[in-house]
Amino acid sequence: MKIPDTVSSELRDIVLGEKMEEPRVSSILKGYGFENTRLAHKNLKALAGNRPQAELFLEILPVFTDALKDCPDPDAALNNTERFGEACYSRMNLYSYLRQNPSSIYMLVGLFGSSQAFSNTLIRNPEYFYWLSGLDEKKRFGGKDELRKELFSELKALRSFDKRLNTLRRFKRRELLRIGYLDLVLGTPLVSVTRAISDLAEVELQAALQIAHEQLRQKFQIEEKDPGKIGFTVIAMGKLGGEELNYSSDIDIIFVYSLEGLGPKEAVAAEYYHRLAELVVSSLKSSTSEGYVFRVDTRLRPGGRFGPLVRSLNAYCNYYQTSGSAWERQALIKARPVAGDLRLGKAFMDSVTPFVYQRFLRMAEISEIKRLKRSIERAAEEKGETHLQVKTGFGGIRDVEFTVQFLQLFHGGQHPEVRHYNTLRSLELLEETRCL
Repeated sequence: MKIPDTVSSELRDIVLGEKMEEPRVSSILKGYGFENTRLAHKNLKALAGNRPQAELFLEILPVFTDALKDCPDPDAALNNTERFGEACYSRMNLYSYLRQNPSSIYMLVGLFGSSQAFSNTLIRNPEYFYWLSGLDEKKRFGGKDELRKELFSELKALRSFDKRLNTLRRFKRRELLRIGYLDLVLGTPLVSVTRAISDLAEVELQAALQIAHEQLRQKFQIEEKDPGKIGFTVIAMGKLGGEELNYSSDIDIIFVYSLEGLGPKEAVAAEYYHRLAELVVSSLKSSTSEGYVFRVDTRLRPGGRFGPLVRSLNAYCNYYQTSGSAWERQALIKARPVAGDLRLGKAFMDSVTPFVYQRFLRMAEISEIKRLKRSIERAAEEKGETHLQVKTGFGGIRDVEFTVQFLQLFHGGQHPEVRHYNTLRSLELLEETRCL
């Protein structure tokens, strides 16, 4: 990438601290997109520092100002750049690196001017900048297998339970930064971004299950087995099940076990699976010095927060056959096995599919779905958010999801091709089968 030749002599004078009247400084800085010109002036002088550092900074300034042209918030970009420079071990080393790698300047400005959360991540961990800059295309767009290989490799060298939990948190923070770069700077399509966040959540779940299993295995005298063969599976629901997580989504999960998976007596095995589920949840949502991994919601299980955290496959089958409701059928549309014994996960899906996609949708079930939708609308109305809330207001996410899921329940019994966990893909399938 060719670096633009130079900046204006007036901007150079501002950076070097040459005496200039305040109105003129403000006018020049406004021309570069800054609104808070006083802070921008202060930031520029801080970035320049002493003379040798200032001369090096001036060499990269043309690219920096060029990057600001497409930046959503130039003031935030500059202020976060100054904070980042302060956090780095050596500004001279940073500026030398940026001079040799000018594309990294666009990456920094794009992130610093788009997301305060990602800015804070880089300022807290400046080493992530060099890691992100050095990724080749394969790792930059790495999929689930690549993520899993990398995380499990990092965990393998650790024995401490607490250190492993903190590794989960650092890994998530770093990888979310990578995804944010793909999204905010490179313009990666929405579907790819939400799938990447969902892939990250799946891998973190798989790792949390591995850690929890190893922590409990000896206490319950479980022979050494891979968590994928112990008769215990994690079923993703909601946005994780649909591969459509956003940056701040909770993860909705339920737990299923089979007594055929372990050697101990039934009572011991049931207690083990319950403790395993509890430890998986706490491993992800508890706060440590490194924060948390994901907020976890398990209320989509039978009985909600008052029901058992984990049930056997047979218990799930009996429940849905005798007590399952329309909203649970709706929720199970997005069910998808993501961790543990995936053969058990497939057996779970096979057992609930006839419950979800029945041949006909009865009027009582249609009325139940309508009532649930009305209750969501009333909550938005009471808060005065009917036309503002992107999730629950008119034309919001819930409107789209309820429309798609209702049509899947209505037609899915006779048209298996419309059965899918992802909302956007389901829309395509409904259209292709002329059900939309």
